[in-house]
Amino acid sequence: MSFDKTSLWRRGLEPKKKYEFAQEQERLRSAFNQARKNTSELLQHIPEDCENLTIHDITHIDALWDIADQIAGEAFHLNPAETFVFGMALLIHDAGLAAVSVEGGTNAIYSSSEFQDIEASLSSLSEPSHRRAAALFTYLREHHAKIASTLLTRTWKNPVNQQDIFLLEDAGLRSAYGETIGRIAESHHWPPSDLTAKLRSVVGAAPDLPNEWQLNEVKIALLLRCADAAHIDGRRAPLFQYALRQPKGLSDNHWRWCPTAWCN
Repeated sequence: MSFDKTSLWRRGLEPKKKYEFAQEQERLRSAFNQARKNTSELLQHIPEDCENLTIHDITHIDALWDIADQIAGEAFHLNPAETFVFGMALLIHDAGLAAVSVEGGTNAIYSSSEFQDIEASLSSLSEPSHRRAAALFTYLREHHAKIASTLLTRTWKNPVNQQDIFLLEDAGLRSAYGETIGRIAESHHWPPSDLTAKLRSVVGAAPDLPNEWQLNEVKIALLLRCADAAHIDGRRAPLFQYALRQPKGLSDNHWRWCPTAWCN
């Protein structure tokens, strides 16, 4: 199912006739679709740095809308701002698995003490290139949630004119919700007890949005976390992709969790 056919999306961001806040809703919808396009391109870089992971491209993100829809049910309510924040957090929660998500890219990662410690611990791998690749994989797996928390506040440069490029171009929404979205995205790797300790149950609406569009960070984070954990169907680990890649070790375990691995 396409993400924009889910009940969560339709209740929160689908256009409605004679809706009092149609203009504000359109702003959120347009901003999300723009950010989805940019993030889709970013996610394509994950296999370069984290070979043999299960599917982490935009199809995984879109599938999470469907999974979340099934978990939430028809009675679960997200207002338009919460729907936008939920969708944005879905977009970026795994994007830190790509080294290009880090300011300075691989050069910045390789110079960090955390990476160097990981690389030193892999001394049993005699081939330096294999050791470096394994260390990068481990570093990104361990830090990707924290990296995700920074993605809406960092910039990339247009190579032609050096102008700033953002994942989310709407400056007002980025200012109002960037840190909230990053915090919710990062929370999918926190201990469960941290959710209520570090997230807020009431966040005021952005200045240009209706006052009643308050956010509940805890509610949004729980829905994201549950949907991500529950996505173990064939969209996450297609059988033919599994056969082509032949992953080993921990990666193989993740592919095997998905039911299609047992189909013939």
